[in-house]
Amino acid sequence: VKMLINYMSDQDEKRILFIDEIHMLFQEKAYRIVAQILKPALSRGKIKLIGATTTQEANLIDSDPAFCRRMTKIIVDEADHEQTVEILLSMNEHFASHYNISFALSRSKAERIVDIADEFCYSGSHRPDNAITLLDRSIASAVVKNASDKKMKITLTDRHIKETAFRMTSGHSTPHAFNERALRRDLSAVCGQEAVIDDLVNALKLHSLHIRPTKKPFTMLFIGPSGVGKTEVAKIIAKNCAGEKPITLNMSEFYYDAGINRIIGSPAGYLGSDSNVELPFDKLKSNPYQVILLDEFEKCDRAVQRLFMSVFDEGVLTTSQGSVIDFSKSIIIATTNASCTAKSRSIGFNSDSTSETQLISDLSDYFDVELINRFSQKYTFSEISRSVYRKIVEKRLASEIKVIKRLHPELNMDSLFSADELAKAVDQITADTYNIKSGARPAATAVSKFIDSKLLSHFSRMAKTYRPNQN
Repeated sequence: VKMLINYMSDQDEKRILFIDEIHMLFQEKAYRIVAQILKPALSRGKIKLIGATTTQEANLIDSDPAFCRRMTKIIVDEADHEQTVEILLSMNEHFASHYNISFALSRSKAERIVDIADEFCYSGSHRPDNAITLLDRSIASAVVKNASDKKMKITLTDRHIKETAFRMTSGHSTPHAFNERALRRDLSAVCGQEAVIDDLVNALKLHSLHIRPTKKPFTMLFIGPSGVGKTEVAKIIAKNCAGEKPITLNMSEFYYDAGINRIIGSPAGYLGSDSNVELPFDKLKSNPYQVILLDEFEKCDRAVQRLFMSVFDEGVLTTSQGSVIDFSKSIIIATTNASCTAKSRSIGFNSDSTSETQLISDLSDYFDVELINRFSQKYTFSEISRSVYRKIVEKRLASEIKVIKRLHPELNMDSLFSADELAKAVDQITADTYNIKSGARPAATAVSKFIDSKLLSHFSRMAKTYRPNQN
């Protein structure tokens, strides 16, 4: 180090010492001696030094006030949109030479790359790095795709750039495409909520188009009595919009304010602060394109609710370890049984100000008004009428019989359950189990009991000849 200082002290050569990640001099005890050797040369003006670090890691340098006094802090701002475009255009020749291709980036295409990088890249990435990385990987994937083309002229389309950005963010090879027809088909299994479902599909369709760039998650509040299909609709949305099950939190488990620690981890020094147990939203770090279900949201502590207020507003959540979780690309669905007396079917695209005001008034006993207003969409699910309940029983009965028939073809299910007998069973189950307060929940148990009783009766008659299918 002393030899380096002597070399840098030659004023005639006008040398500048650049130390990248300069905070490392104060992170490890073994490196601190280097900082101590540099101090005298800095105070006497013998050397010119530039150090680079991040805003967060610069705090380590503050642990040595004497060294800080010898440095002048300069905040390097993030490049703006226009500056990033100019940087991309200046790299045309670099990428053409690096990949040995014919490539020319137009200004309009550079602007689109910056826009897509801002919208799709992970939280915490900054211009121009995110845009340069996106351009580099887009060209690389196009080169691999066209490897058989000897002349190799690369043209980047918006679709190709977006798919590359998705791979960078989620780790998946291709994004899960939104299929309106498949979503409507799956949601048709939820009876009695047709008006809500129609508005819901339209909202999700607009969200999937990314018409407006946003750093906030798409949030929805499902309001309605127990057993009307709120959770089932959320699971169907997750299957169609994310291609997997939702990240589900049973909010009744967070009924006390310390429940926050189960979401963001324990503060430093507290029991469990050094635990490596996976937190509920760690999955978003590897793939932020997820559906999150906050079930029975009104049952958690107000402090936990307010934690999500910042998530809805800023799109990020900071854990107790200081890591930032990005929610901006997720869909968050909260369900609640609060204010089940609301009469309007949906508060969304076809809403009016009066019903919206009334709904907020009804929910204010359970949630802060500021939290309610942060939901992008609010939907009120209707109570299950007797006729709708009968339809649910009918569908459930047909579905279970179909599954048993597929798994056990040796059973003659058609003879066991004739059309007339099934119709009578549906009427009987409806009459015996319908309860407006329970919604559709009793249907599954009642249908299973009916089928089980029929099968047991059949097995009793066939006990001597029937052998279960071992396959």
